[in-house]
Amino acid sequence: MILAVLGGLISAIAAALLLWPVVQLVFDKFFEFGSSRSDIILRLSFYLWVLIPTLVGGFVCSLIAARKELNHVLVLTLLTIAIMIVIFREDIVTIEPRDTLIILMFPLGYFTGGRIGMTYKRKRKKRLEKTIS
Repeated sequence: MILAVLGGLISAIAAALLLWPVVQLVFDKFFEFGSSRSDIILRLSFYLWVLIPTLVGGFVCSLIAARKELNHVLVLTLLTIAIMIVIFREDIVTIEPRDTLIILMFPLGYFTGGRIGMTYKRKRKKRLEKTIS
C-alpha cells in the first residue's frame, strides 16, 4: 500500500512541477488587475494545474496497486488533503466558498485517474490473456 500511495504522490508532485512553467506563462500573459476575463483564465489554468497532476497521481497509484486500487487512491487523497492542512493551517479555514472547488479538484482528479488506471489494467490483462491463449 505504501509503495502505491507514495508512487502516486511523487508522480502528482512531479507532474505539477513540470506544468508549473506553463501556469507561470499563462499568469504572465493574462494577468491584469480588475479584469474579469483574466480572472477566469487564471482560475481555469490553476484548476487544470491541480486536476492534471492529480489525474496522473491516481493513474500511477492504481497501476502500482496490486488490488483494492480504490482504497489506495482514497488513502492518497486523504494524505494529500492532510498535507494541505498541515502546510496551509489557518488559510484552509478561511477559504472563500467560491474557492472550495479547488479542494474538490483533488479527490476528483485522483479518483478519475485511478478509474482510468484500473480500466487500463483490466484491458491490458485481457490483451495478455488473449495473447497467451
